[in-house]
Amino acid sequence: MPKADGRKRPLGIPTIRDRVIQMATKLVLEPIFEADFQDCSFGFRPKRGAKQALERIRKACNRKGNWVVDVDIQGYFDNINQEKLMKLVEMRISDRRVLKLIRQWLGAGVMEEGDVKRSDLGTPQGGVISPILANIYLNYFDRLWEKHGKEVGVLTRYADDFVIVCKTKKDARHACQLVRAIMERLELTLHPTKTRIVGMWTGEEGFDFLGLHHRKAKAATSRNQVYVDWLNSKIQGWKNYYMTAYSHRKMAKLDWYILMRLTRWYAKKHQRRNWRSCWHKVKHIANVCGLKKLC
Repeated sequence: MPKADGRKRPLGIPTIRDRVIQMATKLVLEPIFEADFQDCSFGFRPKRGAKQALERIRKACNRKGNWVVDVDIQGYFDNINQEKLMKLVEMRISDRRVLKLIRQWLGAGVMEEGDVKRSDLGTPQGGVISPILANIYLNYFDRLWEKHGKEVGVLTRYADDFVIVCKTKKDARHACQLVRAIMERLELTLHPTKTRIVGMWTGEEGFDFLGLHHRKAKAATSRNQVYVDWLNSKIQGWKNYYMTAYSHRKMAKLDWYILMRLTRWYAKKHQRRNWRSCWHKVKHIANVCGLKKLC
């Protein structure tokens, strides 16, 4: 499968028989390991998903979280140490038959142009069992973070993607050091350019997570500013074409009409029955956002 950088990602697609057995194994393993998984983890878990992860980040940023450590693990699924993974699995599973089965899946490899390629690293992507194995491996990181880094920043992880929201730049730098130290234990490498510290204080910087771009801003003012800017371009064009020395009276009436229509729109948007009750609020927004006048 082609990656964005031009390289290819090997997919270990199991046969139907293996897929059925992997699902049966997953259904048995999942409740056992769910008891150990941390609240900061949201990816590929029952009753958890991307929306909850995004809400956790939003709340952390609103609680004076002005610095974000945006982390990217380089080739995570391809570089998981299988021996360390199995030791983590063996901490909860003692059935030798199940352990042997998981080892066989890890060592199955991928087939490329008729040749089977095996590796001592990674989990085959495309298998039903792979997401829970990936969570088991990074749960070690989650537990250490809850023990040593909880006071430094709020961790939110979705599979191998995670961010840490911190209050100060000093905390963000400390968080980076902790992440690197734990990743060394797991024999994983952080991407040198994609892993970065983002300052959210001014609202100029942002970060991408779970397919969305996150940036700090005053939401209501920002949305209203977009609408006012759109109106301003229309008002300026109308003024440039129709304004004369004798049109002040008509233009003043149009200014009132524009504000009235804007108030009606605002009342409907906020489900207010009486649009006149929003008049002063809209006038304030118009002044703050710089609504232009014809007269």
